[in-house]
Amino acid sequence: MPGYIRRRGRSSWEISVRCGWDPARNRYVRVTRTVRGDRKTAERELAKLLHEVHTGGYVDPARITVKEFLEKFLRDYVASSVSPRTGERYREIIRDYIVPRIGSVPPHRLRPLHIQDLYTQLMSSGRRRGEGGLSAATVRKVHVVLHRAFNLARRWGLLGTNPCDGVTPPRVEIPEICPPDPEEVRRILEATKDTRLFAPTALAAILGLRRGEVLALKWSDVDLDSGTISITRALEQTRAGIRMKDLKSAKARRMLPLPSLAAEVLRAHRRHQASERLRAGPDWEDNDLVFPDPTGRPWSPQAFTHAFERAMRGAGIKVRFHDLRHHVGTTLLKGGVDVKTVSTVLGHSTPTVTLNTYAHTIRAAQQEALDRLDRILRSCGLAAVWRQLPSSEGTPGVGG
Repeated sequence: MPGYIRRRGRSSWEISVRCGWDPARNRYVRVTRTVRGDRKTAERELAKLLHEVHTGGYVDPARITVKEFLEKFLRDYVASSVSPRTGERYREIIRDYIVPRIGSVPPHRLRPLHIQDLYTQLMSSGRRRGEGGLSAATVRKVHVVLHRAFNLARRWGLLGTNPCDGVTPPRVEIPEICPPDPEEVRRILEATKDTRLFAPTALAAILGLRRGEVLALKWSDVDLDSGTISITRALEQTRAGIRMKDLKSAKARRMLPLPSLAAEVLRAHRRHQASERLRAGPDWEDNDLVFPDPTGRPWSPQAFTHAFERAMRGAGIKVRFHDLRHHVGTTLLKGGVDVKTVSTVLGHSTPTVTLNTYAHTIRAAQQEALDRLDRILRSCGLAAVWRQLPSSEGTPGVGG
């Protein structure tokens, strides 16, 4: 019989499927699993296992290596479940850091100690070019990939437990953010005022948009009459080319009010784009983009970054385009705007992300607020009252 169900306990069942002939032992090979639940659950799991075996989707845990499993993980999960750019990063991590060290090991033989040793090796001598180890941030990315892959291996029945669950990945220190202040932002805009960079840079400095969000903006997203702008997509650059992608979370997809300064910048930019379109003539490709390249096509994110870096070097300013986003976040928080509102402006998934990203700014704002309260209370004479309070021993208090 190709498959059967046998009761093991009050709520557990054994399902078994015949999956081929073993000439060495002169008998059929069977795949056996234990299923918890009622008989209907066991029947569904048996049907799924039969389908895997008959369509070639079943993998024998004893015969597959980590390398072979990760190839299947990339093909059957990553290719359809993450963005192309994230998929590229997964492939690089697997190819450069995981497969060379544990690729020949069967997954079911891996233990937490093996994974911990892998991280130690990568931290001490993991660099592909030259000597030295990888950063804690890179090793943590290795952990994320392995943990996700082995969780899938559990669902596929290849592993009973995830060996990464017993591992402590390296701690990544969040660098302190040093965004440009308003005077530096003025210098940045001065350095770009006669270039194509001015309008997108100004919009990022006013609204805190990410580079991909700026370059993906369409005029249909902008309502200058009602004063709103919709952020719904981002421009992404992969090895395969440039693509538009939907923003991955509902919080990232947001509608923002347009401050008057941003509206002025966009109106002037639209007039400039109209004249640019006339100059391009038949070479213009109408994609409704707010910030395209000189022919109307999407502006390559890499080319945009290179142009911005050249402009900043020419002006003697050390800043990244993404720092303009941090300028908006810190300026709002220092101005007393609550964390939840700042989170919605920036499109963070939760206010916790905002808290973690701008922890230093928030602590400084808290210190300033409490110092202000201290001055107010002192001006009301509270310190004098405190000095008159008796101590616990019945003697005059501080300054008594």
